Amino acid sequence: MHRDPDQMPELIPELEDIRSRLIASRATAASVAEGLSDDEFNRRPDPESWSVCECLDHLNVVGARLCEAFDAGLERAHREGLFARGHYRYGFLERWFARASSEVSPPRRKRVRTLRVYEPRGGQSVANVLANYHNLQTNLVERVEAANGIDIARLKIRSPATRWVRLSLGQWLQLVAGHQERHLEQAWQARRRTSGGA
Repeated sequence: MHRDPDQMPELIPELEDIRSRLIASRATAASVAEGLSDDEFNRRPDPESWSVCECLDHLNVVGARLCEAFDAGLERAHREGLFARGHYRYGFLERWFARASSEVSPPRRKRVRTLRVYEPRGGQSVANVLANYHNLQTNLVERVEAANGIDIARLKIRSPATRWVRLSLGQWLQLVAGHQERHLEQAWQARRRTSGGA
């Protein structure tokens, strides 16, 4: 579901940038899957690489788990009075981790093994995966808007998959937007390699 921009709440610049990137990713996902049959959508470029389907489903799996973690964090922020509107300062290590986890990778970069809980499922239809992806963006945008007015630097949220990773909500949101852009580019590469550059 696309919302009228005039109906969107005004956000601080950091969150507005993230919201815009999430909304834009809907069109990118639709473009990368456009015209593909379900067979083409699920075809891997090689045995070690993900299909377009797996790239998008991975984002759906990760995003759903993070939405749950964000909800718990936002509830805690209201309970503990963690409010602020800007001038956030993030630690070096969490900024580095968020960047490293979400940077768009060059084609030959050494692969990082995906955690088991985030592994995608192949064998799905284009329509189903895209519908889930578009719904995820709506859910993520709602969390971004709910974060407006929260101290997104002080509010720490533990990774749903790795207990030793704790990032501020602000860096998690940056990571999500970048992580999606990274795997959407991976999906484009998969499409080009399996359809002769189409």
